[in-house]
Amino acid sequence: MADPTFTAPPEVPNRDEHTNETYSSLMDAFLSWLAAFATELSAGVTWFAAQVAAVTTKAGEASDSAAAAAGYASAAEASAVAASAVADAWVSGGDYAAGETAYSPVDFQTYRAKTDHIGVATDPSADRTNWVLQGSDPTSARYFFLWIGG
Repeated sequence: MADPTFTAPPEVPNRDEHTNETYSSLMDAFLSWLAAFATELSAGVTWFAAQVAAVTTKAGEASDSAAAAAGYASAAEASAVAASAVADAWVSGGDYAAGETAYSPVDFQTYRAKTDHIGVATDPSADRTNWVLQGSDPTSARYFFLWIGG
């Protein structure tokens, strides 16, 4: 819908300042404008209502997005806390022995070193040569079940 426009009013007639003939023609012009203005005003009210509805919808969407973001932040924090309880944070260029665990500050997942390595600057989440996501190695699950008597 296009932005509303309003036609400027004509001169408002005054009986004391105009003759009957002049007053009548001025009043006719004013009444014609008034009828058109009523239509313009109605369209303006409809336009304003549509703008308010759109803003209300966007505000609701923004509120939903903020709530979702807060939930994701809380989940990431909980994941970081859980990861840090199991493993230390990975350090770029650190010295790691095969089997050692560290959690990635990028995705907050815990990884196990597949190789002995030192000085590697690639985060475990992006380094499949030296790291495996903890629990993603099927052999580790097999050993776990053997360990618990499965």
